[in-house]
Amino acid sequence: MMIKIDFNQFSGELLNSSLQALLHNSVYKKKSMYYSRLLRSQPISPMNNAIYWIVNTLFKMVHDSTMSVIIIGIRYAVIKALRMSQIRVPDKKKIR
Repeated sequence: MMIKIDFNQFSGELLNSSLQALLHNSVYKKKSMYYSRLLRSQPISPMNNAIYWIVNTLFKMVHDSTMSVIIIGIRYAVIKALRMSQIRVPDKKKIR
């Protein structure tokens, strides 16, 4: 579902013709609709999916010594933001 453009031959005309092909070719539209339906049929909402990955990344990350201070600060900010938005944040003991 893409049109490959060679960087050495890149021009405004080539970009315009490629975009027109994407917009007006029914094959690209059908594939776009298929992937759109596929993404929309997921059982979890986008917000819950984002929260899941943020929490798992921050709580289950193995820290090296130089990044741990930065990660702790980010973790604190995310937890504070999630609690302010009244979203349930899992207890640290349950995650590990």
